[in-house]
Amino acid sequence: MRAPLFYRSLAGVMWATALAACGAEPRERFSNVDEEAGVEPSPTGYSDAGAAADPCDPSSLAERGGSAGCRFLMTASTWIPGDSWVPRGCYALVVSNPSDTPARLRLRFKSRTAADAREEDAAPYARRTVFNGRGVEYLPLEDGLVSPAETVVVSALFLPFLPSEAWIDSNSRCPTAGFVESTDPAARDELVSAAIELVSDTPILVTQISAYAPAALERDTAPISAFSLFPVHLWEEQPVETGIFKPGLPAALPAIDAPSAVWPGRTFALAAFDDTHVLLPTLDGPARAITLQRGEVFSHTTNDALAGRPVIADKPVGLVTFAPMTLIDWEYSQPFLGHDMSRSYSVALPSSLWGSEYVAARHANRWEELAEAPLWRILGGADGTLLEYDPYRPEGAPERVGRGELVVFFADAPFSVRSQDDAHPFYFSESMTGPLHQLDVHGVDISGEPDLRGGALTVHQLPTSRWHRRYPFFAPLDFPSHSVVLVRPRGGPDVVLDCAGTVTGWTPVGERFEYARVPLTGHLYEPVVYPAGTCEAGPHWIESEGPFSGTLWGWGNQETAVVLDKLSPAAYALPLLGADRVQPRSSGN
Repeated sequence: MRAPLFYRSLAGVMWATALAACGAEPRERFSNVDEEAGVEPSPTGYSDAGAAADPCDPSSLAERGGSAGCRFLMTASTWIPGDSWVPRGCYALVVSNPSDTPARLRLRFKSRTAADAREEDAAPYARRTVFNGRGVEYLPLEDGLVSPAETVVVSALFLPFLPSEAWIDSNSRCPTAGFVESTDPAARDELVSAAIELVSDTPILVTQISAYAPAALERDTAPISAFSLFPVHLWEEQPVETGIFKPGLPAALPAIDAPSAVWPGRTFALAAFDDTHVLLPTLDGPARAITLQRGEVFSHTTNDALAGRPVIADKPVGLVTFAPMTLIDWEYSQPFLGHDMSRSYSVALPSSLWGSEYVAARHANRWEELAEAPLWRILGGADGTLLEYDPYRPEGAPERVGRGELVVFFADAPFSVRSQDDAHPFYFSESMTGPLHQLDVHGVDISGEPDLRGGALTVHQLPTSRWHRRYPFFAPLDFPSHSVVLVRPRGGPDVVLDCAGTVTGWTPVGERFEYARVPLTGHLYEPVVYPAGTCEAGPHWIESEGPFSGTLWGWGNQETAVVLDKLSPAAYALPLLGADRVQPRSSGN
């Protein structure tokens, strides 16, 4: 058995020092932004008047709970100024309306070189998806609104391809013209400094898909990634960097001409309010002070070394981590290493969504005959956090963590992990390894053209206190293979998927939980037929009479990874986000 990877960051030791250097007092635990922070409400999306009737009022959103919100910011975080690889194509926002009333959407963008912001109704850029054979038809919204229980695709940004790449361009255009379009490389630099804002008049759930390809399902395109966006009302004044993997660089660099192998990761800080003063921790030296206006974005090098440390601001800010090349695991040093790397993204999980109990049920095997052991990451949210596991403690898994302390370990079999009480929350995530890594550790010949599937990525896990009873989700059309991993209390109520009916095949996880994996498509876009219906990519709903959780997974393969210089067949993973609150467990339960 391979030795576990075990890493403890110095962030916990440096926590109080960083806060003191930034002129802030450490909090007893990670928490929501204080109500007395004095943040002025946005002129769009928030209102002090009519709080009882306005579903987007902060108090209404807090009472509702869940991860739905009325205001979101996205950034073209795949494009780094000076990067020789220009990520082009469609940047789409997938919007699901879990409310019982229609949602009206608006888009806002202000370039730093423009005097005024541009704000428009989003209906001209939004489309409903309808499958037609093995293709997809995009239809306008009815009355310009997103109906209850409906999921739509919003064409937020389009970066055209070069003339020599017209064959890619034709398959990678947005369903409509992009709300923001750019052909000027200098403007692409600008897009890193300005976010696109999406505002709704009723709570919605939003996913960002980078390099969305809306054409027929048989196509030669390779998406970059998909990740969940968290609404502004969940942002914090001291958001904690949760990172993508672990600090440092590979001990052995790839034996190929790939400067990107040593590109550092970057963290993007997004401002939702004018005159937001931010103190960013640095790799060495004092914190960096910046001031951002509404919709502005600032990026800085992190290399994941800041995982577990807070960014400090006087108004709520959002964090997005981007790694031009992610290698998981970094101890892997075989030839062709560069082909095991993927571009990875992670929106920092607000600490209000951390919890004290999680269930680890990994993704399905990418190759049926090869059992996988992904990496799991635990990041402490309070000092003196004691952890217990069921039915076993994986090798390398910690029994105790402190605030800001990061531990990374391998585990193949499912397990649950919990702290002593809700006053000791922690962050938990799963990381898919690169495809060459998996093939090689199982003794598969990786010379020539191996059967590569998926890519390195990290996905948040949500605690049992954030489980819900109903979830909308959207399986991106770009990826050929999709599945969903579900977890519920052992013997819990039936879970029903819209396309498959009642989910069966549950497997115990210790004494208290059980999990099931449900394929949505086959290896190459093939729909999966169930007695109650047929599943494929696109919008879905899943529900139960009791709380449960889910993670949506998808990946490409060597047959679809043919765009530009993609070194690995991309993958994505999305935690299913609900819109209603479920009560957290009581201490000792």
